Amino acid sequence: MSATPRLRSRAGAGLAAWVLALLPGCTTTMTTIATPPHLRDGPPSLAVADAALASGLDDSALQITRSILAVHPDDGAALLRQGDILLRMGRPGAAAEAYRRARDALPHDAAPLRGLGRIALAQGSMAEAEASFRAALAAAPDDAAARNDLGVALDLQGRHAEAQSLYRTTLAQAPDDTAAEVNLGLSLSISGHGAEGLALLQRIAANPSAARRVRHDLATALVAAGDVPAAQRILAADLNETQVAQAISGIERLTAPAP
Repeated sequence: MSATPRLRSRAGAGLAAWVLALLPGCTTTMTTIATPPHLRDGPPSLAVADAALASGLDDSALQITRSILAVHPDDGAALLRQGDILLRMGRPGAAAEAYRRARDALPHDAAPLRGLGRIALAQGSMAEAEASFRAALAAAPDDAAARNDLGVALDLQGRHAEAQSLYRTTLAQAPDDTAAEVNLGLSLSISGHGAEGLALLQRIAANPSAARRVRHDLATALVAAGDVPAAQRILAADLNETQVAQAISGIERLTAPAP
């Protein structure tokens, strides 16, 4: 199954996203825009990098992290931010190198381990991803993002009961954690509890502020429930006909019963 870093992790991608995000045309295209004046002056800092990211200036943000690291090559926070930016730009190899350096600089921080795990997950290296997420949880036992990420890795290995236990743990601690709630709905949908999972995802998707990804997650649950036409209608709001067909094919592989 195809995959990408955002089931749903800290910022994003759900199980459906792991299918959809690598389809041609489904990933976000990074654009280079002239740096606005308020970002041109002053020494480079992560605050300025964040301002660039908020403006959609990923290349500028990346250059700022490089400027910081040219002076402070072991700055763990800058390395971590650089890894996040590179992953967002679709450069997993360079992102992994930044995360590894951040891990060395921040040996007790869960974030670099999460980043490495998400890259491994996207590349289909499930055992490596699971190990990274477990290491992140060992470093930060209350890290909901690491717990959700581990759940995704387990779900994608067919270990749904273990994954659902993790999502429920997160929801017991933070009932409003939408990522864990969506992950639980997807996990239920692909593990023989379709009605329960579908009802959960329909409720989340009914929120007017629900992200596009949540609609795609609902489409996954609908395919698992056998309602492919309804899933196609949902996906058609965001994808062209070819992409819808590719997405449905990927979701059908994802939701197919284990042999």
